[in-house]
Amino acid sequence: MIMNDFLETEIHGEHSINAFLGAVQGYKKNGDDQIFEITGNAYNVTIKKTCVVIENIWDESLPVIEMTVDDYIQAIENFIAR
Repeated sequence: MIMNDFLETEIHGEHSINAFLGAVQGYKKNGDDQIFEITGNAYNVTIKKTCVVIENIWDESLPVIEMTVDDYIQAIENFIAR
């Protein structure tokens, strides 16, 4: 599953948690309408007011993931908690 690969590739250690989770939580809290992007080792995350788009930057054949901001936050929080 692409989401699992994203989480295992990008979410490790405090720095990446702050980048991929903390930034989107602040973005959501502030109600910003701007598009915000975070690029990690293998994935680019585009955060919009209504959705989050996750794309592999090295393999365009992989599907793009689109989910709500709340689902994105929940997926990372669940991954961290395990």
